[in-house]
This record gives sequence, C-alpha cells and structure tokens, in this order.
Amino acid sequence: MTMTDGYRMARRAKVPAVSSFTKVSGILASLAVCVIVCTMTWPAVSQEQPLGMLRFMASGPIQIEIHDPEGNIVSRDVIEIAGASFQDENDEILIEVPHRILGDYLVHMNVDGSANRLQHFDISVTDGINTTPLADYQLIVNAPHDPFVIRSSSEGYADVTAAVAEELSAAEASSSNLIWIVGGFAGLLIVSLLVLRFRKQRKR
Repeated sequence: MTMTDGYRMARRAKVPAVSSFTKVSGILASLAVCVIVCTMTWPAVSQEQPLGMLRFMASGPIQIEIHDPEGNIVSRDVIEIAGASFQDENDEILIEVPHRILGDYLVHMNVDGSANRLQHFDISVTDGINTTPLADYQLIVNAPHDPFVIRSSSEGYADVTAAVAEELSAAEASSSNLIWIVGGFAGLLIVSLLVLRFRKQRKR
C-alpha cells in the first residue's frame, strides 16, 4: 500500500467523526436559539396575563358611565366592555369591569334633571381589596365637570384625577404664554413696519 492510499484511508476514517461533531453542534445551536427566544418572549407572555377587576359604585341623584383606555363605554344604555355589567337599584349604581386593562379609566358623572342642588352623592372604586372614594358625601352643587381619572397598572390602580388636572393646567398655561409671546412678536413686527413706512413717506 502506497503512502497516498494510506492518506486516503485515514481521511475517510475522519469523515464520520467530523459528521457527528457537525450534528452535535447543530443540535446545541438549536437549543441555544430556543433558550434565547423563550427568554425574550417570556415577559411579553407574562404581561398578557389578565389583570384584576374594577368595580365602580355611586349613590345619589346621579348617573355615571365608565370609559376604558380603548374608548369603550359602560353605562345604563351601553355596555361595550366584554363581561362588564351595569346595575341601578334605588339610586345605587354598580358598574363592574371583570378584567381591567392598562391605562386610564374615565368616570363621567351626570346629575339627574330633578336633583336638588343641596342633595349629596358618593362615588368610589374598588378592586376587591382596596376601596378609593372619589366623591365622599359631596353636594350636587359642587359636582365636578371633568371626569375622575383612574389609572390602571400591573401593580393595581390609583386615582390620578388631581395629577391629570395639574398637568392640563400646566399645559394650558404654557400654551397661553406661547400665544402671548407670539402675539407680542407679531405686534413688534407690525410697529416696526409702520415706522419704516412712515420714515419713507417723510423722506419723499
């Protein structure tokens, strides 16, 4: 047997070993990809888990309706949130949203036409564990025009009505200041143009 024949036989003997190594490497690579994908998608799967419920309660000569973060409404006449319910018995209103979602829930209040300005009303919200009063034995005459804002998060819910009102006030003040600045600049520009025109007329 020549040296060339020996080299060929040795090379053929190495082929199965190389092939087995390639298969094992492919399997390990596939497992690594699976681990990475599962690790990346696990938080997303966890976030899709349904959150707890929200129950809104009101009493007095008023009506309330709930708007969820997606704009769906629950009221006496409309129920657009899946599984939600509306009950109204003896001036006691109960609206239940079985699975809240992330975002702001708006609680709009309307006073009954026959209500006395000196009557009282109550509005509260609960998740079955904690209860937050939104209006506690409040006079009809002091009823708010803007909705109450309940912020739903993965940790629970919170009444952010006051914080949202402050943000809106700050935004309106900033917008008002901007209008005054633009108006002042426009006024100066107009005055400057008039002065230049007057000087040209005098030169003639």
